[in-house]
Amino acid sequence: MYLGDMFETRIDIPSNADSSLFHLLRAFAQDRGLTIREMDLKGIPGAVHWHLNKDSWPGTLELTWNSQNNELVATMRSNRQGAWIEATILELVHVLTQHNRPPIEG
Repeated sequence: MYLGDMFETRIDIPSNADSSLFHLLRAFAQDRGLTIREMDLKGIPGAVHWHLNKDSWPGTLELTWNSQNNELVATMRSNRQGAWIEATILELVHVLTQHNRPPIEG
C-alpha cells in the first residue's frame, strides 16, 4: 500500500515464529543475493529492524519486526526506491505465507 512517500506492506506472523522468522529472513536474503543488516530502531521498543540491499542496484528494502503485535512491516521509502524491491516484497509475502501455513492433514 502506498502511504504518501513510501510503499508499505504489513505481514501478520504467528506469535511463536520469532526465531524461525530471523532464520527465514537471512536465508531468503542469501538465496536472492541480498545483503541484510540489522539496524537500531529507537521508535518501537523491542522491535527488530533490517535493511536489505541488492549488490550494486539502487534501493533499500526495510523490514521491521514488532513482536508486540506479531507483525512484520516491509517498507520502501521514496528516497530509497529500487526496481527490485516491490517484486521482492511480493515474493517475501509468498514465502512467509507458505512457511506459516498449518500443515495439511490427510
